Amino acid sequence: MGIKRFKFGKRIITNSVIKEIDYCDLSILDKYFNVSTKNEITLERILDREDKIFGLGENVKGINKRGSRFISYNFDDPDITEDREYLYASHNFLIISNIMNTFGVFIDTPKVVKYDLGFTHLNELKIELDDGFDLYIIESNDAYPEIEIIHKFREMIGMSYIAPFFSFGVGQSRWGYKTKEDLESVIKGFTEKELPLDMLFFDIDCLDEFKDFTFNDSFKENGKININFFNDLKDKGIHLIPIVDAGVKVKEGYTLYDELIKERAYTFDKNGKPFTVGVWPGDSILPDFFSKKGHDIFGEAYKYYLDLGIDGFWNDMNEPALFYGKNNIEAFRDYLKTVDYDNFNNHSFDLIRDRVYAMKNNLNDYKSMYHNYDLVDFGKVNHYDVHNMYGYMMVASASDYFEKYNKDNNLNKKYLLFSRSSMIGSHRYSGIWTGDNAAYWSHLLLNIKMMPSLNMCGYLYSGADIGGFGHNSSPDLLLRWMAFGIFTPLFRNHTCNWVRPKDYHLMDETKEIRNLLQIRYLILPYLYSEYIKAVNNNILLFTPLSFVYKKDSRVDEIEDELLFGSSLLIAPVYKQNAKGRMVYLPEDVLEIRIKNVNDIKLRNLNKGDHYIDVAIDEVVFFLLKGKALPILNINNNVTNIKDLDLNDIKFINNGYKYDKYELFFEENNEVKSKILKVN
Repeated sequence: MGIKRFKFGKRIITNSVIKEIDYCDLSILDKYFNVSTKNEITLERILDREDKIFGLGENVKGINKRGSRFISYNFDDPDITEDREYLYASHNFLIISNIMNTFGVFIDTPKVVKYDLGFTHLNELKIELDDGFDLYIIESNDAYPEIEIIHKFREMIGMSYIAPFFSFGVGQSRWGYKTKEDLESVIKGFTEKELPLDMLFFDIDCLDEFKDFTFNDSFKENGKININFFNDLKDKGIHLIPIVDAGVKVKEGYTLYDELIKERAYTFDKNGKPFTVGVWPGDSILPDFFSKKGHDIFGEAYKYYLDLGIDGFWNDMNEPALFYGKNNIEAFRDYLKTVDYDNFNNHSFDLIRDRVYAMKNNLNDYKSMYHNYDLVDFGKVNHYDVHNMYGYMMVASASDYFEKYNKDNNLNKKYLLFSRSSMIGSHRYSGIWTGDNAAYWSHLLLNIKMMPSLNMCGYLYSGADIGGFGHNSSPDLLLRWMAFGIFTPLFRNHTCNWVRPKDYHLMDETKEIRNLLQIRYLILPYLYSEYIKAVNNNILLFTPLSFVYKKDSRVDEIEDELLFGSSLLIAPVYKQNAKGRMVYLPEDVLEIRIKNVNDIKLRNLNKGDHYIDVAIDEVVFFLLKGKALPILNINNNVTNIKDLDLNDIKFINNGYKYDKYELFFEENNEVKSKILKVN
């Protein structure tokens, strides 16, 4: 039992797979799928009644994706509803779980892939895509087949990105901070309310004319950057995290634009001219990350920030998102000249509106752009055929330059990098966040269910915008979301600029928020250690119960409880006005109830159903039998945690089986471990 590889035409090189695997004869594939090669490739399979389908990373619905339809097509649209078929990422790995034959499937392609997983016909699975891809089948005869398949797959695609330790701290962000004074006001607010802060993110308004790798005038004195501001942040242990968008403003004299134009390192039209699009800066070009020159030029642009001591970045708008193609604006202007304004009516208005809407993320625009894919000597390629790979290539550009910057400056440093758009392969270079979610209770539940699916595809440093990015968040939604978010590696409060702020320091519920943030630090030694173990061992950080408790049929339908690391079971509250929730425990556990770091209550609970009271200002989770939880009482920021003697670690013990516990930590920017005795 192992991995089989099948070839369908000439594939586009993605480097998603780093392990060399020989091709098999296509006839072997008949065991898994009925294959049709008419017009497009179709893979079909009859589903048994008990079949479950897991994976596909960043997508809506539950952990079991059966009964749904999805499309791998990275797309910028924050209106995320239950029927959405594609989000910001494309992760073409899934597991078909069957009592007799569970196997994994990976489709290595940056092209569009359509999945019908029992949606059109309940018992039929159909996958449709264009020729030119590699197909991998991953088998297992293990007692825990899903876990072994994921392990084999993750070995095949390479080790996941390891984020720096500071990035596991508390992050505050909002689209709406416009000046240095706005950022200083946030820091002052956190300080006055005694709230810990590790990362302060800024969005596009702090840039000069929305240009990447710039600051607006508020950050300058006499036309030069005020370096004292950045030094002050370092002294306080706060990491400034700027946004980096894909679109580069068309403006002569703007260094990044000038260099891309000079070296012809941009996406181009059929005539070889820059393909001009509209995003936040207005008319913009898109760097050609597939070309060596574009890859290197954009990567080196990070030097401006790195020289200021900035060591974290979030890449956005890199599907790439397009507000308009310049050619469509010109066509729209011509269309308006033909409108009969003397006889204008509702139909006339609808036609204008539809033409405006059709300009955003227009399919014809994507099909009209080209890349020079000379990083792998592939040649000219249409953007549409590599669309899902664009964000992947953007983070690879940054990551490769960080390595060069370290070498040039004799540094040994880790950098925070996470992205909105992704495709399997980018997991080696960066983390991801789940995109522009909303302040919906259903999106909190979606966040819970999505974490295992992301982990399956190699994305371990991940998380959602706490409390929702769009729409107005209620205080109880923010608190309940925080109570789950304290377990996710990326823990960022982020909001868009047209809704009421929910920055931690602006909320009335200061005591409750402070307690939850301190609980994050309390469990951070465990979170970081389990994260590193998951990376090193190619396993999940968040695991569905059904992957482990194979003899318990009850857990097959439970998706709102997760195993977190090797020791904990979490069951977050995700319903408004709920004072608690029902929890099914598949084994005897130790309940851990934390009101604050000085108020921790423990009680034993037997296997079975329990109603668990969970107040709005506390966190309740469960320690499995024979396990231990390391905790650390520190509430300032992660800089102080790094400087502490690890003997300050305490353990909550539930009959730990062993004498010693391996704890991971970061020292001098290197991941290290220490064996501690469990008390």
